[in-house]
Amino acid sequence: MNKKIFFYMFFISVFIGCKYIPFLEKTNFIFDNQDLSKKDLSYKNYTGSSFKNCDLKYSILTFTRLNKSDLTNADLSYADLSNADLRYAIIKDTKFFWANLSKSKLQNIDFSNLNLTNADFSQSDLRGATFNNTDLTQAVFYGAVLDGADFKNATVDINQIFNAKSCNNVIMPYGTIYKKK
Repeated sequence: MNKKIFFYMFFISVFIGCKYIPFLEKTNFIFDNQDLSKKDLSYKNYTGSSFKNCDLKYSILTFTRLNKSDLTNADLSYADLSNADLRYAIIKDTKFFWANLSKSKLQNIDFSNLNLTNADFSQSDLRGATFNNTDLTQAVFYGAVLDGADFKNATVDINQIFNAKSCNNVIMPYGTIYKKK
């Protein structure tokens, strides 16, 4: 695409108020060690990107695609990740205190050994997610799909799990398997 066409499309999209500009998507980019706190990164495609050691506190990441991204040691405390896609993301040592992860795609994510205090997973798809040794104090699972999730040794109140929409074959904190009728 030549520069004239690119700038023409960009200014037209700004003029009509588009929030999502597909040709400005950032996939497979490296944002390591950046301060991205309080930034609006919503409606973007960051598939396969690296956010290692990033400060993303209070950031807005609604409808953002972060699948296959590396969020190792990133701080997403108080971030809004509602409707985000984090499938296959790497989240080792990632912080999600008070994060809004409602209505997000979180299938098969390994949340082991993380502190997810007060995280909101309402209506999220958490099929096959792992929460081994995870602190889920006051986390919200209202309307979430937890089929096949593993909560072994997690700090979680059983009633939090029972608020889920679906929780078939869930491994409970003490190793028993629960099937919601």
